[in-house]
Amino acid sequence: MQNHAEPLALLRCIKNMVFGIGLMVFAIGLLAFGYVWAQNTMIFAVIFYGGAPLFLMGAIWWWVTRRPSSPESTPQDAPPPSDSVNP
Repeated sequence: MQNHAEPLALLRCIKNMVFGIGLMVFAIGLLAFGYVWAQNTMIFAVIFYGGAPLFLMGAIWWWVTRRPSSPESTPQDAPPPSDSVNP
């Protein structure tokens, strides 16, 4: 039986990163919408001060859910190649 924990962890990480990046893009789009349609009104102030925490939350979500490289896959940990031919 194969171990599916590693691919599932990678997919979960990708899903969380896409969600965080989506929150950041949504916050920027909300700000652009407010700038175009509600400039110099109270609605723009609400959108501006509501979009900033959304962007910050998306950035934190993205940063926290990044997947660190596993120590087993780093090239520094790999044994050096041998120059001799195996008998």
